[in-house]
Parts: sequence; structure tokens; C-alpha cells
Amino acid sequence: MCLSEACAADDEHWELAGIADDVIFATKPQLAGDLLDRAHERGIRAAFVTGDEVYGGRELRRAVCSRSMGYVLAVRSNTAVTPGSGLAVTAAGAVQMIPDRGWQRLRTGSGTKGARHHDWAMPCAGDQRQQQHRRRPP
Repeated sequence: MCLSEACAADDEHWELAGIADDVIFATKPQLAGDLLDRAHERGIRAAFVTGDEVYGGRELRRAVCSRSMGYVLAVRSNTAVTPGSGLAVTAAGAVQMIPDRGWQRLRTGSGTKGARHHDWAMPCAGDQRQQQHRRRPP
């Protein structure tokens, strides 16, 4: 069940929804980590994990890395990243550092208005085990 944090903190909502008293609130990244734990315990292995900005925090990335899995997790534009220069900047700032010739336009799927395209870049990172990809709208 998915409840907002405000509803999860309201006993009346819990009672009306019939939620057991032993259920605790968990963020989406925490739920995803729990799902990975349960899959791993059952012998289910995946090579990588993907997710949007909601899942792009440190907590889930650490859980994924602890299992030696690859991942592609989007981050918010104000997330601090460390590109190859070693200086911490926002993700939006890192995108601005990439020259126009560093981008490649790729089709990312079909939508209700036709084909979707985005520009992608993969700047060099200091640690080759941890590649960073960037996306910008065309």
C-alpha cells in the first residue's frame, strides 16, 4: 500500500484503511532496498537496477553497490556530483560543463506524440567502475 508520509502518520487513516498496527512507514528507496533484500535471499539475481529521481538517493545506491550490481538511477538537478575534475557540482552544473560535441541524440522510445529522442553524454569519470551518464531534452 502506498500512503503519503502525512497519511502514514495519521492513526485515523490507518484505522479506516484497515492497516495492521505493526506496519511501519517506508520511503520508496527503502521499499526498493527491501525488495532487493527479499529477492537476494530467495536466490533471485539481477545484473542491474534502474529508477527515476525518487530512487536516486545514496541509500539505495549503497544497497545496490553492496550487492555488486550495476545501476542507472536518475538524480535531481540539484544533486551534488563529482565529475572527472574532482570538484563537486550540481548535476545541472555538470551537464553545462559538457561541450556540444560531447552529446549524442538517441531515440528513447515511442510516446503518444511519436518517437522520443534525448541527447546523451557519458563524460569521463575518475573511477571507470562508476560511469556517469547525462541526459538532456533535445
